[in-house]
Amino acid sequence: MAHRNGLHKRPLLRLMVTVATAFWCAAGAHGEEPLHVRIDVLVTGGNANLAAPACDDGAFLRRVYLDLAGTIPSATEARSFLDDKSGNKRTDCIDRLLAGPCFARQMTQVFDTMLMERRPQKHVEITKWQAYLYEGFAADKPLDQLFRELLSADGADPALRGAARFVLDRDADPNVLTRDVGRIVFGHDLQCAQCHDHPLIDDYYQRDYYELLAFFNRTKLFNEQGKTMMLMDDPHGEVSYQSVFDPSAKGTVHPRVPGGQQIEEPKLEGDAAYAVAPAKDVRPVPKFSRRAQLPAEATKCRQFARNLANRLWAMLMGKGIVEPVDLQHSDNPPLHPQLLELLTDELIARKFNAKSLLREIALSTTYQRSSELPENLSALTADAAAQIPALSQERDRLVNTAATSADALKKVSDALTAAQAPMGPLMDELAKRNAAMAETKKAADEAVKPVAAAQAKLSDAQLAAQLLGEALAKAKQAAEKMPSNKDLVAAADAVKACSEKLVAEISASSDQLAKLQAAAAVAAEQATSANRAADEANKQLEAVRAQISALEPQHDAATTQAAYDSALVKATEARIAAAQALAELAAASDPAKSAQLRTQLTSLWSHQSLMGSIRPLSPEQFAWSLMKAIGVVDAELASAAAEVYRASSPSEVDFPDAVVRTRQIERAVVAKLKPHIDRFVQLFGAEAGQPQHEFFATADQALYLSNGNEVKSWLAPNGVDLAARLLKLDDPKQLADELYLSVFTRRPIDSEVASVADYLKSRGVDKPEKKAEKTAAIQEMVWSLLASVEFRFVR
Repeated sequence: MAHRNGLHKRPLLRLMVTVATAFWCAAGAHGEEPLHVRIDVLVTGGNANLAAPACDDGAFLRRVYLDLAGTIPSATEARSFLDDKSGNKRTDCIDRLLAGPCFARQMTQVFDTMLMERRPQKHVEITKWQAYLYEGFAADKPLDQLFRELLSADGADPALRGAARFVLDRDADPNVLTRDVGRIVFGHDLQCAQCHDHPLIDDYYQRDYYELLAFFNRTKLFNEQGKTMMLMDDPHGEVSYQSVFDPSAKGTVHPRVPGGQQIEEPKLEGDAAYAVAPAKDVRPVPKFSRRAQLPAEATKCRQFARNLANRLWAMLMGKGIVEPVDLQHSDNPPLHPQLLELLTDELIARKFNAKSLLREIALSTTYQRSSELPENLSALTADAAAQIPALSQERDRLVNTAATSADALKKVSDALTAAQAPMGPLMDELAKRNAAMAETKKAADEAVKPVAAAQAKLSDAQLAAQLLGEALAKAKQAAEKMPSNKDLVAAADAVKACSEKLVAEISASSDQLAKLQAAAAVAAEQATSANRAADEANKQLEAVRAQISALEPQHDAATTQAAYDSALVKATEARIAAAQALAELAAASDPAKSAQLRTQLTSLWSHQSLMGSIRPLSPEQFAWSLMKAIGVVDAELASAAAEVYRASSPSEVDFPDAVVRTRQIERAVVAKLKPHIDRFVQLFGAEAGQPQHEFFATADQALYLSNGNEVKSWLAPNGVDLAARLLKLDDPKQLADELYLSVFTRRPIDSEVASVADYLKSRGVDKPEKKAEKTAAIQEMVWSLLASVEFRFVR
């Protein structure tokens, strides 16, 4: 079965890699140099000597496997790579990983954590959500399409049910969505601008918060007859804000993304506002939905692309060009402003293909640099000293440019402030006029009520008078016929008196009706006048809003330019500081001073991506790597592959069906190991809804690794796992080699080989009858390496 698997898998993988490489080369063909070369030039400023050298093969292999596959390589893969003498083996390794099935799993884990921050399942099954992400990355779905689906899915379409988790499992809460979309989609954490302009970040305004919130304020949860939770949107509902510090600082807004225009919407009232009208157990669908405008507006916004470029860089480099990644603003400038803009341009040009951009970053010397300072620092001091004058001159030029940008920003800021100034008074005036309009309308409605009653009363009296007149005429005729009949004469006189009285009442009612009609006319005119006044105030407010809307993109552009120019100054100053520290090393005779300068240089170079950064494994990477090192993953892979290929005919494993089979195997392994991975997430991950990249250590983590039943059971020799393989080796050097390749993806140095030999000797395991002691010794050695700092971190 293993032979059958390998027979088809290797040609398939070669074909996938060949096709992918051709695509990536075409995608990057528009530049004079490959993107990874341009990355290196921008990071080093053209002086590649003043940076850490490339890391060794073992460090590269472990790093790239963890970043692109989410796990370490096997000992066999490590040995093959380290023994490979070809010059392009690193490129081949990157392409092989990007074409392999683990890449989609790794991207699923990265984006699941980024987008949902380990929130528990609520309205959408996590399995559907993760399957949606996995299938998207397996199919190389562009990231802009992914985000359009996340922001637009309402849960009604079964094909996008998983995508709907992003909004549904946040309960469609407008404030939660505003904060999370701001952070995750645009890299702007606006939470502290909800009640006032941000107290610490000058670039974040309360207005920004509510312009983003306006996309969500009409969205609510809808339960379809108690079965499926979906989203529904209302066609009406405005958004206003007011600072808690300054009651006059307020406004009304339409939806707007960073750098975009406020969205205008059609005026639709009543039934005309609905494509599907609201009814019992029926989800209403408006003809115009604000939330439906967000996906296109967001993904055409440059800040969206800049944020994703920064996050993809952070995925491989351990930190963003802007760090934290969700706090992009002028006081937190990018470490390499030109690089961030280059990556943004490239991501857009590559049609948001994540794999394409990640490949170029991984190919760069910047990504492959060592996390240790070079040994020949003293030889670099002359280059560093020579670089300082030119850098200082460049800094002075950039300072002048930044001052010009700051002046331009001040002008447009002043114009925007002036445009916003009338907003508060106009809102107050509109509120007064709306109140007056409501009051006069109420008075007009009240004035109309007695008019109708008086008119009805007059009509009844007039009809009665008509009938009474007819009766009087008949009564007179009867009395004239029988004048001696006193009763008839009296009746005629009574009818006449009643008629005369009714006529008098009709006259009075007519006068009263006229007065009521006049009063109603006055009230109606007052209501009309108040309505016109309110309309005029609203037009003035809309005119101010239009002026603000026209100025906001200019202000955004000026803010971006000023921040970019300021960031260039700070980046150049950082290079000067690094060059000065390196130049001072030559003159530092005091060991303490030399050590201090080396520490300073390490900090500066690491900050500027001139050397590799040391970063913790994510809980998922830790889980997969630990199980990979011990042999748990390979055992499950073999079992799943046997099951899948047992159910397949020979023709079904040929390309392209083999791709499907590979994914089936991958999904089966993930499903089998998921309980273990969840346990690692529970122990090593941050709280749900919180950023997940910070490292922390707890007693529970230590106890799990030292005493946990899972880890203990995995360390027991079983088949061809690590402990079983080591148990078969008698030569301490071979045993150390297999141990270190399996756990650390490197061969041991001589002192480590000697330590392994000494430990085994101290345990007295050199005789066959000591198998139990040797087993225990091997388990302890494996455990000690797995629990080490070297295993827990990427270097």
